[in-house]
Amino acid sequence: PIMIRARQDGITPEALITASAAEHQRDFAGFDIAFDHFHSTHSEENRRYSGELYQRRAAQFQGTRSWCWVLPTAAAQAELQSGIAAVKASHLERASVLMESALAMVQQQGVEAVVYACTEVPLALGSHPRTGLISSDSTVALARLTVRLARSCSPTAPIDR
Repeated sequence: PIMIRARQDGITPEALITASAAEHQRDFAGFDIAFDHFHSTHSEENRRYSGELYQRRAAQFQGTRSWCWVLPTAAAQAELQSGIAAVKASHLERASVLMESALAMVQQQGVEAVVYACTEVPLALGSHPRTGLISSDSTVALARLTVRLARSCSPTAPIDR
């Protein structure tokens, strides 16, 4: 929706996000609601905090499973961020090249499996990257759990495939 709306308005997705954030803050202020911190999902703060959530969760399992958590290098993260921006600009071929490059970098770190932790990654790569890495799309996992909960009000109910 952001990419489509931005294209319709003739602006970049980032400009639309900035304008929307300003609108939201004005609306909240009209109800006397104030924030110490107000960030979009595109902000550096969100990237940092969401990354910390994954790191904390992974730390709970360190030593209890036959895998270890590996964070991408700064170069791989930069390629991934550029790929995400390319998806948002509707440049899927460029996004695919950038994200495959990022995956190749993490593969050089010894990584055998990756978690797609944002919605743009599977849009560019599909469900199976050409690198041969095992991949898991967290959006698909969340959707399956949502369906399970909606059907039975139980997160352990089986899912029809």
